[in-house]
Amino acid sequence: MKLNQFLKSDEEVVKRKTDSVESLAELLLDSLEEGDYEEALDILGSIKANIEDLKRISNKGRLYDAAIRLKQRGIDLSVVRRSLG
Repeated sequence: MKLNQFLKSDEEVVKRKTDSVESLAELLLDSLEEGDYEEALDILGSIKANIEDLKRISNKGRLYDAAIRLKQRGIDLSVVRRSLG
């Protein structure tokens, strides 16, 4: 796992989710060996959710890096929020 693609503030969450995926992968293998396919599907759902979270967190880190590069070029960025009305 490369932590350099994540923000420092997210490293603990990334480590926890990565450890969770690894342990779930072991449980998945056990379920498949036992022939418990229903349990395997549930485990796969959990693995997918954790990996989607890791992808989202990674994208946040890449977006931050892109914003820093733009700022170094003199392009000033600000957050714009939509109104819900």
